[in-house]
Amino acid sequence: PALFDPDGIWEMAGEDAEFLERMLVLFERDAPDLIEEIGIAVDEGDAQGLRTSAHTLKGMLTTICAGALIESADTFETFGPESRPAEAAEVLEELERQMTELWQELSSYYDR
Repeated sequence: PALFDPDGIWEMAGEDAEFLERMLVLFERDAPDLIEEIGIAVDEGDAQGLRTSAHTLKGMLTTICAGALIESADTFETFGPESRPAEAAEVLEELERQMTELWQELSSYYDR
């Protein structure tokens, strides 16, 4: 199954190829930094930083209709100071794997 909805992202872009391109460029530019911020927050046990970065990433994933990854990002928003670091690390590992697959899908679908 696809990690994103091509019809949904096209609709989200207002069926405007130039705007879609800008959306994807921004996603490719900003998402890696957010993943890094999430990783740092996990390592440091920074629950607030984790929730903030995860919420921002979730918004970006929603914009590009990557529903399959939203659940992973959403999981981080529920982590608090009492959460187990090992659990957060597992979710991060899965999110990183999914992001790699998403970038591959986006690249092949949009021939980037």
